[in-house]
Amino acid sequence: WVCAGNAAALAADIGSNPGGGTSGHSYPLQGDRSRQPLACLDSRSAIATMQNRFADWIPAPVLSFTRYQWTVLAAAWLGWGFDVFDGLLFNYVAPNAVPTLLGLTLGSPEARAATLFWTGTLTSLFLIGWAVGGIIFGPISDRFGRRRTLMITMVLYAFGTACCALVTDMWQLVACRIIASLGIGGEWAAGAAMVAEVVDDEHRVE
Repeated sequence: WVCAGNAAALAADIGSNPGGGTSGHSYPLQGDRSRQPLACLDSRSAIATMQNRFADWIPAPVLSFTRYQWTVLAAAWLGWGFDVFDGLLFNYVAPNAVPTLLGLTLGSPEARAATLFWTGTLTSLFLIGWAVGGIIFGPISDRFGRRRTLMITMVLYAFGTACCALVTDMWQLVACRIIASLGIGGEWAAGAAMVAEVVDDEHRVE
């Protein structure tokens, strides 16, 4: 209704001016600007209104993050997300991958039994390697730096995951999954330490 009222006043002003245009009169918005539709506001007011609206549901310390803090947080978040995705993805390919590597007929009782066994075994080894990787690369990140260690562990994880596509038997798959899990564990350790170091005390949850 605010936009419609201003538009009607503006049209009447243009109609009363034979030369076209307006008489120079301004048409301010009425009411609380924070409640106005953004389309009714000029660009500067719209930006300020959006910031105020976001501030209502985003904690104030988060809005004061620096660009470097946001970069570190985003990099760690993406890395951790792909790590979990990698761990879950194997469950979807196992019904085809496990019988194929073992030379079993897809859909047979033997294939289903082997799939259950090797999916549980590989997932357990994956989680153990994840923990071991965190223990191994924790001191390494203290010695050589978080960023360098994070890059190394990401390459290790990517290498192990890519090699899974080239395996020809089950034990090669086991070795590749262990390599990938070591990289993932180190990535979690280095990433968590890096995020903790760049976040100020005022931004921490007490």
